Parts: sequence; C-alpha cells; structure tokens
Amino acid sequence: MTDDALLTISVFARACGLTASALRFYADSGLLEPAFVDDATGYRYYTQDQLDGAVLVRRLREMGMPLSRLRHVVDSGDARSAAELIDDHLAELTARVRTATEIAEVAKASLSAPARVSTVHVDLSGIRLAAALEQVLTATIVDAEFPLLNGVHVVVGAGSITLVATDRLRLTTRTLATSGGTGDTWSATIDADELRSTLSWIRRQHQVSLSDGDGTVAITSEAGARRCRTLVVDFPDHEEMLRSLPQVSTRAVVSRGRLLDAVEQFRSRYLRLEIGSSGNDFVVSGGMDEPAVAVAASVSGPAVGLDFDVVTLHPALGGAIGPEVMLEFSGPEYPMIVRSADSGDLTTVAMPVRVS
Repeated sequence: MTDDALLTISVFARACGLTASALRFYADSGLLEPAFVDDATGYRYYTQDQLDGAVLVRRLREMGMPLSRLRHVVDSGDARSAAELIDDHLAELTARVRTATEIAEVAKASLSAPARVSTVHVDLSGIRLAAALEQVLTATIVDAEFPLLNGVHVVVGAGSITLVATDRLRLTTRTLATSGGTGDTWSATIDADELRSTLSWIRRQHQVSLSDGDGTVAITSEAGARRCRTLVVDFPDHEEMLRSLPQVSTRAVVSRGRLLDAVEQFRSRYLRLEIGSSGNDFVVSGGMDEPAVAVAASVSGPAVGLDFDVVTLHPALGGAIGPEVMLEFSGPEYPMIVRSADSGDLTTVAMPVRVS
C-alpha cells in the first residue's frame, strides 16, 4: 500500500459523513479500525475501500443499532443475513415509532425542497440541533462569579459544529456533521437561558443556519430567525483539557439504559462504580443497606473503582446518544470520560468525588 492510497482521518470523515472523533470512537470499539496508524505521530489513515463500510456504520447508527448487533451486520459477509439482522432491529423499534415517523416526514420533505443559497453560515437539521443543545445544556449552571458556566460554546468548522458546556464537575461536548455553508470557521459562547427559550422553535424547523455577528448568534430558517445573545467571556480550551488527561488505561462498553436503570435503583447520594472487578461486570453500589447491582459490560484494562455524586453521574450517562456508552478511565483519581456516537459524537467528562 502506498501513501497515495491512504486518506487522512479528516478527509475520510468528510467522505463518509462522520466526524473524525466518531471514527476514533468506532476504532476504539474495534468496529471500524484504520488501515494504518503511524507509530511516530499516532495519525490514523483509511483507504477508499473502507468508505462503504463507514457509510453503512453511519446509517445503522442513525437507526439506533447497538454496537453488538452492528458488528454482526458488518461481519456477516452475506447480504441476506445482514438484511435479516437489520429487519430484526427494526422490529424492536416500535416504541420509537412516533419519533421515527416525524424524522421520516422531514426527510421526505427535503427531497423536493428548493436549493439553499450559501452564505456565511453552517446548515443543519433543526431537530438534530435542538436535541444536541438539550444534551449539552444539562452541563450549564447559573453562577454570578463565573458567567461562562451558563453558556454554550459553539465552534463551527469545516463540515462540523461542536457544542461545549461545563459546570466545573462536568464538561460536555457534542459534535454534529453539517452541510452547506462556506467552510468559514468561527466560535462564540451563547447565553444558555436564551438558547433554552429558543429550543421549541428550533425543533420545529426543517433546516436552520447559524451565523455569528453583532454580539449575537442568528439561528435562521425559512420560517424566520431567532437571535441569541453571546457572552463576552474566555471559554476554556476543552480540547487542550482533554489532551492533558492521562492515557486511558481501562475501557468499558455498557448498555446506557441498563446502567441508568441500575443507578436509579439507589437512594444514596453517592454511588461507587467498580469496573472489571468481577469478570466483565460493571458493578454499581450505594449505601451499606442497599445491595450492589451488576450490569454486563465489555471491559478491557485493569479493574478500577470510582465514587460519584448522583447529580453528576446521572446526567453524564442520561445525556449520551445511542444504546450504549463507552466509559474510559485513567485511574481512580482522574475524571471518567463518557463517549457515545452516531453520525457525530458526544463526550462528557465527569469528576469523581472522595467519600469519607
């Protein structure tokens, strides 16, 4: 294989409609590994032959297919067997028919929608933007001393938009793949309360455009526009903070729903997570009078245990996307990283506590 045959992760991400961070998530899950990783730089490279597989992964994840079943589809090697697995998954989605129907109607309407004129903005689905904002807004708080804690930092780049928020105990980032726009890069920190008041309107829009200027960020659709005030603050460099964390030593992939069910069983304010201490189980424990709960998980790396305040742990898990989450640990004294992905990715850094 020659260097000319290799695609950088950013080029491959744009070609398949995923973000680079989503591709890293799938590689770390053992699902969509790069063709080559440079030992010296850590850079990941893909080939054109991997494009169809990446697009298939994106489409199946957009259907909410869990990684365990998605692996069977990708590895089936037979179109009929793969189709049967997809049909089996569809049969389990009846509880989400209402949401799926709404999305399908929006998708069908877009087939006859007139072409949009490109200006200095980024285009994306109003439904997806509203859902992403709801996920990161849970990590905002009102603090008179630190107004940036009640803000959502928006970073617009080529082919993606990233939303960031922090309440000091959590840092949540959500990245979405985008279409349209001019490729201009800009960032702004938007007042969280104004975003909350605009959510219901955004959710009803088929396509929205975001543009920055004059102390506001404009969210525009064919039905009109809403402007949200921006904050004059220095938002922390979340990418640098994530890079500064120690190397991950333990990973666990676990059903988000089952883990949340376990967390919600306890009355205790503080819960302990024990990962990999008993086979591949993920064990949640609370007070002395409450029995521990084990949740099946796929664990790699040494066993580790951390304590969390429920008001930090529950939203970090509940705001994730997709049927399962990947939890990453660098040790008992470092934050837990909660990762999940669809066509974009959601990452939350949750701080543990010391329980005396």
